Amino acid sequence: MSGQSQATNESSYFDLHVEGVGYLNRVRTVKPKAGGQGYLACSVSAMRGSTDDVAYTKFDCRVSGADAQAIVRQLEADVNAEKRVIIGFRISDIYPETFTYEKGERQGQAGVSLKGRLLRVKFAKVNGESIPLPQSAVKDGEHAPACSTKTEVRVATPGESLSPKGKGLPGRSRGDRDERGAA
Repeated sequence: MSGQSQATNESSYFDLHVEGVGYLNRVRTVKPKAGGQGYLACSVSAMRGSTDDVAYTKFDCRVSGADAQAIVRQLEADVNAEKRVIIGFRISDIYPETFTYEKGERQGQAGVSLKGRLLRVKFAKVNGESIPLPQSAVKDGEHAPACSTKTEVRVATPGESLSPKGKGLPGRSRGDRDERGAA
């Protein structure tokens, strides 16, 4: 009977995690329109596909957890200086959100954004140089790898672009706002 009551009193969750390697962009503090506590947010342009023809999937994330927040804040100045900041990451609870472009060529058109929570930064590199992470961020005997165990990552040298057709950093919008008008 006690086993039955324990099972009914425990909460159960389905976890959806995305792990990979990508560029850290748009680090910012978001202040909700309805008031309330602001939160740290960023976007991650996750790399996928062949290293010869890299494709990107962009995630807009709320940064969760003290370790992830400390690391993203540590990297914020490098992101703002438009340095190439690559991270190994774990994002959870992803979901699509629709929006309407407020300016640019797509003004008035519907778009979709992938949202999630950035739970963990496993390693970080700025312009190809490994950045030491707080000890508490490196768990379970892990260390900051050069790349994901399943993916080889090539970091561009200054002046070289890994982006398709040399169009700069993936996911990086020009100016402070993107085409949607989001900060």
